[in-house]
Amino acid sequence: MKRGLLIAASVIAMMSQSATAQQQTAENRHERRTQSVEQRAQRMTDRQAGDLSLSAEQRERLYEANLKLAESQRKIYERRREEERDRMADMQKHADKYDHKLREILTSEQYAKWQAAEQQRKEQMHRKRHDAAPCKGRPMGCKQAKGKCANNNGGDSRACQRSAGN
Repeated sequence: MKRGLLIAASVIAMMSQSATAQQQTAENRHERRTQSVEQRAQRMTDRQAGDLSLSAEQRERLYEANLKLAESQRKIYERRREEERDRMADMQKHADKYDHKLREILTSEQYAKWQAAEQQRKEQMHRKRHDAAPCKGRPMGCKQAKGKCANNNGGDSRACQRSAGN
């Protein structure tokens, strides 16, 4: 009996510790994303200097190298974000053209039926994306603003499925 309680207490303690570590990792990731280029270079330099016992001159030169690296990485990141925005705008433009063509081809009843089926398909895809990724903040592929997603449930993917009506 005591042994069972001890095992249960150990499991609960490990689960709690794991959840805390995951939360801290997410917070650290957010903090790193919002750092300026200079802050990032300084963080990199501090970590490397501690590991390598650098002189003041080495530390200064390493900071300059890290600063250049951080600037180039930031430019790449921004360029990728811009390319993604352009790609999404292009896809939307093509979808709008397709929608216009459908309106020309289909009767109003057929078009309404197609729209309903398309909406159902989009909702199903949304639920699948939610179930595939942790539902913290803005799930992978969710187009709703962070915290506004109807299926946002604080991380429980099963609750996400239940709240979506499955």
